[in-house]
Amino acid sequence: MITIDATDLRSLLQRVGEAPVLTLYLPVDPSDADNQRSEGAEKWRITMRNQLTTAAESADPADAIRLEGLVARAEAFLAGYSPTGRTLILLVDDEGLASVELPIVLSQHAAYGAPLLAELVQAMNDHRLYVTVLVDQQSARLVEGYLGYAGDVATLDMTSNWGERGGSRGTHQFRADARAEEFQSRYHQYLAREIDRLLAETPEIERLVLGGNAVEAHGVARELGQQASSKLLGVVAMPVDSTNAEVAERIAPLAQRFEEEEDFDATARLSDSLAAGLAVAGGPAVLAALDQFLVREILVSSHLTDAGLLEKAVRQAVISGAAIRIVHRDAAEQLDAQDGIVARLYYAAALGL
Repeated sequence: MITIDATDLRSLLQRVGEAPVLTLYLPVDPSDADNQRSEGAEKWRITMRNQLTTAAESADPADAIRLEGLVARAEAFLAGYSPTGRTLILLVDDEGLASVELPIVLSQHAAYGAPLLAELVQAMNDHRLYVTVLVDQQSARLVEGYLGYAGDVATLDMTSNWGERGGSRGTHQFRADARAEEFQSRYHQYLAREIDRLLAETPEIERLVLGGNAVEAHGVARELGQQASSKLLGVVAMPVDSTNAEVAERIAPLAQRFEEEEDFDATARLSDSLAAGLAVAGGPAVLAALDQFLVREILVSSHLTDAGLLEKAVRQAVISGAAIRIVHRDAAEQLDAQDGIVARLYYAAALGL
């Protein structure tokens, strides 16, 4: 799952209450040729201006003046802005601005009104951070991705260090003190230690796959520590020099099965929880529980069509710190029978509905 620091987002939502804000979803992807024009001529900036013009024309006269101020605040933030991700999300009110950069491309839109967070939450839910370590007898390569997006992070051979990678999540450097003459078992132990260290230093990595030479990969898997083992989905044999796209394609079936199993696990004991009063179902009950800060997690069917309910539940969940999970495919049908949304509670409570 894409993780963000929700502090600014929560502060903004608590501050604005019911007041309208400016929400911008901007696909700033620097690899898009249309975004490589001179500053001010990028495709996303041109589209943003057009959408903001439309929003201003449809706003009430009193709101139009306020919206103009919010747009000015957003433009001040974007002046000289250089993307480090593929989508930038801005929520702007009279006192401040909250921003989130995502490593995936989302559709562009601009809106004035209640903050729009459902698409962000959907992206965070559906794009979990995977790391694939491809190994052979003498080298290892680290690739990370978000189910469909992949990119090299570092390469290791027996005579060089793991490459450094900068970015918002920090630098990963795998120390290399191994020698080509070391025994295979020591090599496996060494790689396993480095993977253990990476996962300990980067808790946002949620999934691990080992690949490359199957014999070597299984050898490394046997040496992994408890934390790495708990995140290991499996071993996928593939050439170490597979392209990033090939890596993403090869691990996709394994990842998909795992995500489906997690969805089923999330809904497996739902009937028992509802019967015990440890969960409530349906929009009114879920929103009431969120208002009282009773919710540990909300489960939402991907089939839910009530966009207003979803946005309101997401906003309240962010404010209260409740986890949010979007459930897909067959597992979603269990939620459909409960009006598409269920809240797991910290403890049984009478909501007075």
